[in-house]
Amino acid sequence: MNNDNVDKVINRFYSYLPNGYDFDLCVRDFKFEIKEQYEILKFLEDEFIIKDWGIHGKHIISKKGEEIVNVYGGIDKYLEHEQEIRAENIRLDKARRVKIYNDAKLSKWQAKTFWFVFIFGLIGGFYTIYSIIHSFAGESEEQKIERILEKKLQEREQKHKVSTYQTNIDTLSIKKSGEK
Repeated sequence: MNNDNVDKVINRFYSYLPNGYDFDLCVRDFKFEIKEQYEILKFLEDEFIIKDWGIHGKHIISKKGEEIVNVYGGIDKYLEHEQEIRAENIRLDKARRVKIYNDAKLSKWQAKTFWFVFIFGLIGGFYTIYSIIHSFAGESEEQKIERILEKKLQEREQKHKVSTYQTNIDTLSIKKSGEK
């Protein structure tokens, strides 16, 4: 079956729009062999490019056939477009299978680790709530005593630094005045 012959038949049916035409009369002018006529008719009917129009032997071009003529400009470009769509569908199907496989692996891992992570999260949540309540409740007696001791220790260190600084200044001034 030659694609140019198929284009001729499709264009002939397109020219007979909106009325249909008898397929045998349509292809008689092209002088195709009987076998090729049958192959073309079978291809056009299987692909829904032409359809029976009610009366025996009469066919009319379908919307798909009109698209082949108007949009694609011939059966070759239409078949190329269909091949691209099939290749894209195969690629998408393969991507879906890979995704399902990866999801299955991940779901096994998630099922094994869920309770550990859940319990760890609960402990962390309870500890956070305890810390917040504890911080609002105020200081305990131990914390107050520790804070007071640290404050006294800092004051003592501060006094010690000030006293050593003053003695150094006094001793320097005495030495200078003694030298005179």
